[in-house]
Amino acid sequence: MLDNHSLSVNFIWVKAHTGIAGNEAADLAAKAAATSHNVPILIKFPISFVRKLAQQDSKVASEQFYQDNMKGEITRKWLPTLTHIQELYQVTKHSFTLTQILTGHGYHKEYLHRFKIVENNTCPCDDTAVQSIFHLLNDCPKFQATRLTHTTTCANFKVQPFSIEEIIKKESTFETFLHHINSIIKSLKKFNGTE
Repeated sequence: MLDNHSLSVNFIWVKAHTGIAGNEAADLAAKAAATSHNVPILIKFPISFVRKLAQQDSKVASEQFYQDNMKGEITRKWLPTLTHIQELYQVTKHSFTLTQILTGHGYHKEYLHRFKIVENNTCPCDDTAVQSIFHLLNDCPKFQATRLTHTTTCANFKVQPFSIEEIIKKESTFETFLHHINSIIKSLKKFNGTE
């Protein structure tokens, strides 16, 4: 095969590392390591320990990113830390309705007006209040009945009615919260005339 390419191969004997100081030292170190029965310190750490350190570093970095991010302001009002998010999703699953409430993205006029989908951001309940998620939850007369049920239930348990951290600790307060937000989201398109 080499003949076809007009190449020639020569084999040359090269003297061993004998007498070359750096190579002699490297050979001695390699032999010592190979015959040693000492286990390096790093091997004594179980992989679970290394994994735990990596997870802790990742958690700190993720929390810092969550706090420093310019986006997600409404979500951070509801869920100030990643721990709050984890606690919430230990008691419930992601849902379209909950996501709209927690992110401030959805069919309310404040959000729709940002994208020029509707002409103004005011609520049809009085045409002066900005129809934000917080207005709908706390003030809009259209949703007074479900709000009253929720706030009464929360008062009975001495729970702040719009503190996710508190309402998820009691099943009944979380249920009335979900009922309240579901009633808002389900009727919002019709209420705003954006169906």
